[in-house]
Amino acid sequence: MKQNIRLLLVVILILINTNLVQAQMNQDYKNTDHKIIITFPDSWQLIERPTQPGYLALSARSSKQFPVITLVSGPHKETDKSNTQSETTPSKISSISKIEDQGETTIDGVKAKWVLSSHTLLPIRTYSLTYFILTEHDDYVIAMQGAYSNYENDRKVFDEIVSTIKFLD
Repeated sequence: MKQNIRLLLVVILILINTNLVQAQMNQDYKNTDHKIIITFPDSWQLIERPTQPGYLALSARSSKQFPVITLVSGPHKETDKSNTQSETTPSKISSISKIEDQGETTIDGVKAKWVLSSHTLLPIRTYSLTYFILTEHDDYVIAMQGAYSNYENDRKVFDEIVSTIKFLD
């Protein structure tokens, strides 16, 4: 009986924490020119940077120094489909960076590639998790940078933010 009560309390705590995280994720950023909506935590600061006409640069950060998320977008450009090798190969990365992992995923029904890299330029080891998304109207790069020691926790927040991306028709 005591184990059932403990199990019930654990389940309730998990549900409460899940709802708290979801409740905090309701600061929508919408850009109709670049046909994207993305939701960030309420406490995060969003800064749209001036760019060339037709391009978007947005940065978002928590109240702490890290993590920082950047979103850039520009008009879709046709790429050479015959070149299937990734543009981000280890030989093209400087000696201060290392590709840790890479793969493919789907974001709002659109195929995306991602690369996780670590860096030793700063006094602390940092990471960069970058998604590359090509749509019919725009190309997007969304990246998160932070202290590698916080990567697992930051990744949970980033995954939740990325899961809110909607591409507008």
